[in-house]
Amino acid sequence: YYGCGWLVRPVGKNGKANYWHNGSLPGTCTYLVRLSIGISYAILFNQRSDDGKNGDSAIDPALGRAASAVTDWPAEDLFKTFK
Repeated sequence: YYGCGWLVRPVGKNGKANYWHNGSLPGTCTYLVRLSIGISYAILFNQRSDDGKNGDSAIDPALGRAASAVTDWPAEDLFKTFK
């Protein structure tokens, strides 16, 4: 499941999919994710763990679970409220 540089995984039977791309260089690690539920998020680290002990491999699944658990998203833009 690879399409034009993105990893693509179908989710359920409704034809929707999760899309993501990750990458790293020495000292950096990044994830860009678009979930089938319409939520997108980006994660940027200023470190890279080659052995998985620094927690960077655990954050992506944790954020996916957190975003999927939200049942009521705001309908309006809240940026002006919290600037």
